[in-house]
Amino acid sequence: MNIQDAQEVWKKIQSGDHAESDPGFFTDSIADSFMDSYSSGEQPDLAYIDLLCELAAGSDNSLSDAAMWSLYNRIVEPLCDEFTSRGVRVCNEVLLSILVFIRKAPTGRKMNALLDEQGFVTNESFLIRFRRLLTRPSLDASFVAGVKKIIILSRITIGSDIAITGVMVHRLRQSFSQAELVLIGPRHMKEVFEGVPGVRCIEVLYKRHGNLFERVIMWPALFSLVQKEKKGLSPGELLLFDPDTRMTQLGLLPLVDEEYTCYCNTRNDYPEAPEMSLPALVNRWLDGLLPEKSMQYPAVAFSEAKSRNASLFCNRLKKNGSFVITVNLGVGRNDEKRISGSFEEKLISGLLQEENTIVLLDSGSSPSGRRRADSLLGIVGTEGVQTDFVYEKELPEKEISFSHGVVGFKGSIGAIGSLIGESDAFFGYDSCCQHLACATETPSVVVFAGAPNQRFRYRWRPHNAKDTTRVIHVDRRPEESEKKIIKLVERVVEEIDKIRKGEGPWSK
Repeated sequence: MNIQDAQEVWKKIQSGDHAESDPGFFTDSIADSFMDSYSSGEQPDLAYIDLLCELAAGSDNSLSDAAMWSLYNRIVEPLCDEFTSRGVRVCNEVLLSILVFIRKAPTGRKMNALLDEQGFVTNESFLIRFRRLLTRPSLDASFVAGVKKIIILSRITIGSDIAITGVMVHRLRQSFSQAELVLIGPRHMKEVFEGVPGVRCIEVLYKRHGNLFERVIMWPALFSLVQKEKKGLSPGELLLFDPDTRMTQLGLLPLVDEEYTCYCNTRNDYPEAPEMSLPALVNRWLDGLLPEKSMQYPAVAFSEAKSRNASLFCNRLKKNGSFVITVNLGVGRNDEKRISGSFEEKLISGLLQEENTIVLLDSGSSPSGRRRADSLLGIVGTEGVQTDFVYEKELPEKEISFSHGVVGFKGSIGAIGSLIGESDAFFGYDSCCQHLACATETPSVVVFAGAPNQRFRYRWRPHNAKDTTRVIHVDRRPEESEKKIIKLVERVVEEIDKIRKGEGPWSK
């Protein structure tokens, strides 16, 4: 769809001369036209982005929702997931077009005034700063010794914070032993890192599935928060680490002077390291920034109480002779990562083929996850399998009356992470829990579906010192015939059996 035709349809919708029966088809066509020109090597027309912004900000909820989906899921995320320097450049142009639209709107006046005050009037001013952040000089030992506080921003999603932000947290804790670490982000930041000494967490709400304004307009409040943290500190006593977070629109929006901003571009191609994982790339970036070099694998630090309760519960299961497999079937709202059809129910049955097996089925945090877990519990229950359900608060005392069956679980990210760490094995899709399993070095099998390209698979693969994860790659949008589903279940069960027998690099 060319831009003129798309704009004409929008004018007719506004005037009431055209009723869009399929908003998603219309907005996807706009997004796909932009990406088609990008894929062909052309400079995409940013007028497509302007039009999607108009649609996303409109009063028609169905059209607005469809435009938001098309803008972020068919343009912004694919550009990021490509992991190329060109993708970074065009993504920056897209995000700046969105920012211009928001600054012109009444809702964006405060943000616009604050950015003007900081000297960011034109798109080029943002890009100049961004390019300079990519070439910032390393920090010498004397500078490091003078730092009193480090602010580390969240990546917003749990998996990203474990694989990327967590590497920063643990490396910076070692390098800046005298400094306070302040982590800013969603509630899970405290759940995952509260056991790290000298860490303070500040919870902020970022609506990653919010409307066009909600995804950007929180920046003034974040800016104000950072300014409060700066009070009483001299220049050079505070550093801000930005792990390519959505809160700064992937490094474009300023929070402190660029001299004291350490931005890690996680989306570049790095042709000299095409197969490197994201944790390895973050370590390489830190090696170039800090005086010392080291390798920090993803790690978590749950509260003592959550770790103790998970240990008590799992130890009771193991004393009954059970082999404990934690299963999480979450996909973070990306159903392309899920194997549909009968895979999940066949998987649970397959994992129970061996005697004395407890499948600990995590229901996740969403209502849909709980419904999925309840459905699976009901299905295996009709097959004669014993089932039970445990909530986080019950972990210290809950007794499971059987040594073979399925136990549903509902609790916090810190609780499920602790349970994964105490389990004998883990299964999941490419989601936050596979990163929790990796960080706790729990032997794992992961079905990795929906990857847009090979570099994405390399970057997001679980990476720890013991190589405890077996990844089974599945092509994007597979034809999930019954035969293929059975074969995939057999592969997963075979790998879990290797863990059970201690074959391969599985020992914890």
